Amino acid sequence: MIVNGLMKKLIFLGLFGIAQFSFSETLFVKYGWQIFRNTGDARSLALGKALTAAGKGSSASLWNPANLVANTKKSFTFVHQSRFAGVVHSDLLSFPIHKFTFNPVGLILIHEEVPGIPDTRYALLDENGDGKLNGNERLDLKNVTEFSQHQWGTYLNRAWLLRGVIFGIGVKGVIHQLGNHTGTGFGLDTGLRTLLWKRVQAGIVIHDVLTSWLVWDNGTKEIVTPRISAGISGKYDLPLVPLTLELMADFIVETEGRSMSEYFHIGSLAEYFRMGMEWTIKENVQIRFGRNETGMLSTGLGLVWSDIEMSYALQYEPETSSLGNSHLLSFSINPKLIVGKISPNR
Repeated sequence: MIVNGLMKKLIFLGLFGIAQFSFSETLFVKYGWQIFRNTGDARSLALGKALTAAGKGSSASLWNPANLVANTKKSFTFVHQSRFAGVVHSDLLSFPIHKFTFNPVGLILIHEEVPGIPDTRYALLDENGDGKLNGNERLDLKNVTEFSQHQWGTYLNRAWLLRGVIFGIGVKGVIHQLGNHTGTGFGLDTGLRTLLWKRVQAGIVIHDVLTSWLVWDNGTKEIVTPRISAGISGKYDLPLVPLTLELMADFIVETEGRSMSEYFHIGSLAEYFRMGMEWTIKENVQIRFGRNETGMLSTGLGLVWSDIEMSYALQYEPETSSLGNSHLLSFSINPKLIVGKISPNR
């Protein structure tokens, strides 16, 4: 009852906030909610984030709210991520809530940080006063300062199973701090997932339903338009060897424009297609490969037991990029295992 009431209040506040924008000037952006696209566990990164129909674990709801039902172990998950050779750091904590409701409810907490950003706005020795770096002009290093970027995200979602189809809804909020400025926002995701035939699943999700918004303390309002992902996944057992192959693929459609009446934009297949492949050896060792929608390749390794899972992922940057590779480490554990160790008699 408590969780149900909270979900209804958050959805109402989101719809109320969206209605307020009809009377205000807005700015449509494409990357305002990247904190929810950049995060995830090591399995998601290693598989190119193609988890619309293949997500499992408590953090998989970020890719499709209906994935929450696949978290059968009721596990806690902690993720640490270091991207672009350590420039960006993020942490994620996710866990399901089963105490107050029959249908599963998931909660995900995210923090992302970019420290030590140079601020050169007041360091230019501008001789001609045009505000540009010209000729012999230079920066006075004594006047170069630093600031940081922090983002805190919360994702609360619920899933229902109805006649073989899993429905999910996710409510998300974000606090974005950039230097001395702060922005707050709200968004909504919805999706479904179903079994097409034996060991083949399909899913579809709409991220940022009715748009997601971010309001800054200086009055700027940023709007992100909806994003649709459709995916399919299937498993196949290799004969005579203890190997299981799972293949997954997502196709993405983004909406772009300056008004709500703009059309759906579909880019090239390579730009809006992501895929992953996972080899499972004797149910305990998983080797993963993936490609995300930006063309970045990734690989990873997972060690899986009944109550514990450890995963590592590496995402490769193109040779023409100087940003460096990204590393991600995640750890999941069934809380019943911890309780059993603390209170073995019980």
